[in-house]
Amino acid sequence: MNTEKTVVPDKHLVAQSLRALWKAVRHDVDIVGVSSRQDDDDVSLAVRLQVLGTGWRLWEGDSSYDTDHRGHWGVSALPLREEPDFDDLAEDLLDQVEDSIAMQD
Repeated sequence: MNTEKTVVPDKHLVAQSLRALWKAVRHDVDIVGVSSRQDDDDVSLAVRLQVLGTGWRLWEGDSSYDTDHRGHWGVSALPLREEPDFDDLAEDLLDQVEDSIAMQD
């Protein structure tokens, strides 16, 4: 049995990390050049927040490449066409992590 206390990160730190990721992806990907087809209106990047003990990490991209399934997770999508509300997105991820922690207890 693992008795290590899980520490949920500060929402503002997660939001800052999401903002930095969004800016980096927007810089590297030409969103304007994406096809204007109707189904491309929701261009987004899969993001996952992994909380393990006292540390956390933000993962992005296709989750099928994730090999570390330990800890508690929050999963969402980072919209790329328009700047999202990073605080709301961080709060959603953290709520999922907290639900996972509560289910373990």
